[in-house]
Parts: sequence; C-alpha cells; structure tokens
Amino acid sequence: MPATNAADFVAALRALRVWADLTYRALAIRSKSLGHCLPMSTTASTLGRNTLPRREFVAQFVAACGLDPDQAKEWTAARDSLAAGQPAVARGASEQPATKPAATDDIAPAMLPPDVPDFTGRTVEADTLFGRLDRERRGGAAALPVAAVFGMAGSGKTALALHVAHRLAASYPDGQLWFDLGGAVGCPLGAGEVLSRMLRALGMPSRAIPRRLDERAETYRMRLAGRQVLVVLDNTRGEEQVRPLLPGTGTCGVLVTSRRRLTGIEGAHHLELAVFPEADALGLLSRIVGVERLRSQLAEAGEIVARCGRLPLAVRVAGARLAARPAWPLRRLAEILGDERRRLDQLATGDLAVRSSLLASYQDLQQEQQRLFRLLGLFDAEDFPGWLAAAVLGGPPTRAADHLEALVDAQLLGVAGVDPGGQLRYRFHGLVKLFAREQARAEESDECRWSSVCEGQAPA
Repeated sequence: MPATNAADFVAALRALRVWADLTYRALAIRSKSLGHCLPMSTTASTLGRNTLPRREFVAQFVAACGLDPDQAKEWTAARDSLAAGQPAVARGASEQPATKPAATDDIAPAMLPPDVPDFTGRTVEADTLFGRLDRERRGGAAALPVAAVFGMAGSGKTALALHVAHRLAASYPDGQLWFDLGGAVGCPLGAGEVLSRMLRALGMPSRAIPRRLDERAETYRMRLAGRQVLVVLDNTRGEEQVRPLLPGTGTCGVLVTSRRRLTGIEGAHHLELAVFPEADALGLLSRIVGVERLRSQLAEAGEIVARCGRLPLAVRVAGARLAARPAWPLRRLAEILGDERRRLDQLATGDLAVRSSLLASYQDLQQEQQRLFRLLGLFDAEDFPGWLAAAVLGGPPTRAADHLEALVDAQLLGVAGVDPGGQLRYRFHGLVKLFAREQARAEESDECRWSSVCEGQAPA
C-alpha cells in the first residue's frame, strides 16, 4: 500500500500482523526463535503510535510475521525513504503472497463425522456429486464448484453428503470443514456464528476474529485463498445462510444439504433426493437386521418397507427396532405398522423419529400454510387437484395456489402430474399424510374438519 507518512506505514504494519494472525506473545516467541528480541510491550507500544518505528524494529517485526529476507528489505527500505522525507511503497497485507506463515498453513481441519457404515444405494447420486466436486475430474476449473442436495425430511441427505465427502477427502488435502447449520431442527445458526467457528477451525485465535459479518466473510475467504478445502454445509435453511460461507476460490469445493431447493445459489448443481427404490429399501433393512433373517421373511420385509413409504429414515428406524428384538418375527412389526393411527409412534427409536423430523418442516410454515397442510391431509384420495386448496381455505385461488407451492418447496407435498385439463395435481407421501392428519386432529375442531371435507367434494 502507498505509505506517504509515518501513520500510513504503522497502519501497514498493523495490517501485516492481522494478515499473519499473530498475537503480541506469538510475535515475541517467533522473534526469539529467529535470534531476535521483540518484547510484547515494545510491539504493542510501537504499533499504538503514529511515529516512524526504529529500523531494527521493522526488520525484526516483518521477519517474525513470516516474510522472507527480500520482502523484509522492501519494508526497511520503505521505512528509510520515509525517514528521509520521501514517500515510499510498503507492501501491505492485501499485497502479501497467498501463502501464509507456517503456523497457519499447518492447520488442516478434519471435521467430517464418521461415514455411515451401512450406507446403501444412491450409487448414481453419489457418483454425480463426486464427479461434480472431484478436483481431478474438473481439471482445475476456476469457478467454485457447489453441489446442493435437497429432498424431504428423512430422505437420507446427510448420509449421502457424508459418504461423498469421505470419498472426496483425497481431492482436498488441505482439510474438510463440516457444519450442521440447524435447519432440520428449526434452530438455524446465523452465518456470523458459523464463520466464527470456521475461522477457529482454520487456526485463528478467537480474539482476532472480526466482529462484523462482512469482515468475517472476507477473512474466511482470505484464509481459504489458494487452499484445497472441502466445505460441507449440512441442514441449511436458505440461501442467506449459505452465501457468506462460500469460499472465493475454485480450489475449494462446497457440498450443501437442504430440504428446500436453493435456487438463489449461483452456479450450484442441484440434486433432488427421492425415497428409496424398493430394492434399496430392502437392502438397507437387510444390512441392519441381517441377510438371513430377511431372506427367510421376504414378504413381511416388503410389507415393512412399504408401510415405511420407502423413506430411508423410517426404514432405518424399523430396522433398528428389529435388530433390538432378534426374537421378533418380521410379521409382528409389519402388523404393528399396519395401524395407521399409531404408525408414527412406532417409527421412533433412540434419537431417531420420523415425526420429529417432519415437525421441523411443518413449524417452518406460515400459519395459513400450516392450516392448509392439515386440512388437505384429511382427504383419502391418492392425489388431488390444485383447486381443492382454495375450496378448503375459502380464500382467493391465487393465495391458495401460493400456499400449495410453499408446501411443495418445504417438501411436505409433491406434484403428481397434470390432469387432462392442464391442471396440476398434488399428492402426499404416506407418512406425511399421517402426520398432517395428526395435526388436524390436534388443532382443528370436528366441525371444521367435517366442513372442510364436504367443501372439497366438488367434481374433479
């Protein structure tokens, strides 16, 4: 940066310390290891004034900050020019080479949780994500690669992202950052808090982390500049939470999971995760309960996965319950799950529960959207036309249509297709419909439920 006076020069020294991410104590230790003496009090007082420092101080300070001898000479020459009354150019923090001092370069975060040991299926999806993010296949493209996996609650987004992240680890030797952003439990983390944790994981002392969100994001991008780091953002709620967490360099890669499609993330590759095909659902169940046990009771296993709606979370819970009861015939669990009013009660074990997973999506809706969700769940039809929403809400069709799309965005409703008249038709996943009916029983009066069903019986 141009240094036309002593104050500018000292400001550049302060910026250099921030770039090097060294406390006064760390500077003193580093200086001592180089054979110099740079007491903490001397550094603090010198950087706190706007007078030109001694030449010896400048030489020792920039060396302790990690600059090589040629760069150190530039700083002392700039100091000497200012002392002679001439403007000079001192290389500032923003002009330093991308390589940081060894104290920060040695920190390679390895934050991935363990891979799912019984990961099943999703071969095409996993290969697609791997191909999108693998640095060798991308051939050094300059743009930051971002892959976003979205789908309904319990569809296995986290398991897939974790499995792919472990496969990609070799492509990102400078580390892997993993953060659960809390969108799946209705308690999303702010981007500022996540950035603070990321910077600490990258070796930055808490006291050096900027307070403002934009400054944290800038520091984060500088930390990752030129480095090969995989960033995995699990359970994100929306684009505003993700955007400040994106690195600024194509040498990194980002893998995101969300229940909503994050259409606002520029250049992202979006992958929708559906429920399991029957073969994969049975495969997961067999890996949990044992191949021989499943093979001898294949028809009953088929009933179980069907009543789980082939939802990966539900199949995993069912398998865990069977594994905990080795004496149970599979027929017993199939019969238990046959009672629709108790099915969601039975699909829970330990900290895994289908109901609580759906509840977070439901609670994220607006009040009128929640009511529409509840009332639509009362209908027995496999799918239904869009006009039904306006009929049960009793409001303007355009508002009802907007609410329907909000339910689709929240992965609580799916589009079944288009009828002969060109109208969209919608449908619930079986377990989601049971959840909607539970909410209707809990929050709607009998009279209201009956009235809504009657008003919705217009001809299709």
